[in-house]
Amino acid sequence: MLQTIHYLDYYMHLEHPNRNALAVFSSHRCGSCRRVLTYLSQHPPMQHIFVIEAEEAMGLIEEFEIFHLPTLLLYKHGYFHANVTIHSPSDIANAIQRALSQPPQDEP
Repeated sequence: MLQTIHYLDYYMHLEHPNRNALAVFSSHRCGSCRRVLTYLSQHPPMQHIFVIEAEEAMGLIEEFEIFHLPTLLLYKHGYFHANVTIHSPSDIANAIQRALSQPPQDEP
């Protein structure tokens, strides 16, 4: 299930120690973002998916060095795990599984 969150609540939602979560930075003006969000709402690859409006979260955009949208950040047991790279919306579930099977990346 997709849940839109305010950027001030980002860490409260993502740094939860007992779950994995996906943060999706997007914009309502971005066609690729709309396609990814539509796909995620129809085929959620995990239980906790949080959507952050990039235009309202410039501090987080700078902190995570986000240069393109959509950007998907994976959290494992409350810790940043990976920046998930996808080639198409249908690749999201496989990309998440690949990322979870790898050691964690350094947080940007």
